[in-house]
Amino acid sequence: MNLEPITLGQKLATSRPGKQPFEYRSLLRNTLYALLSISLLTVIFTLLLWWLLVRPDLDKASTWGLLATLFALWIFVYRRRPAPQPRKDTPLPPLLANDRQGFMQDLRLDTKTAIFDGSNIYHFGHDNGLGKL
Repeated sequence: MNLEPITLGQKLATSRPGKQPFEYRSLLRNTLYALLSISLLTVIFTLLLWWLLVRPDLDKASTWGLLATLFALWIFVYRRRPAPQPRKDTPLPPLLANDRQGFMQDLRLDTKTAIFDGSNIYHFGHDNGLGKL
């Protein structure tokens, strides 16, 4: 049984794809990046606090070098993390997307309809007494 579209919205509607499969690899990758980033920040701040509070007999240059290396590693990990992608919904056809009043998708294809666009006055089909054109 072949169903013919009745309204303009049905005629212009594109076939929407099914539900997108859940991407476990991207979830795992994002989780690993977040854990690595949090652990690096924890190590950086712990080392910095330990060095400032305990005052060990370590060379200042080597401690600053270690902190700078850890910070550079954290920057590298943070920059490598993929940016979140916006959802890609199927766009509406321009005729329906630019419809401010929202009537275009409900226009029936089996009836004649006249639309006069003048001074923002719209007249639609038989309901408004236009009769057959």
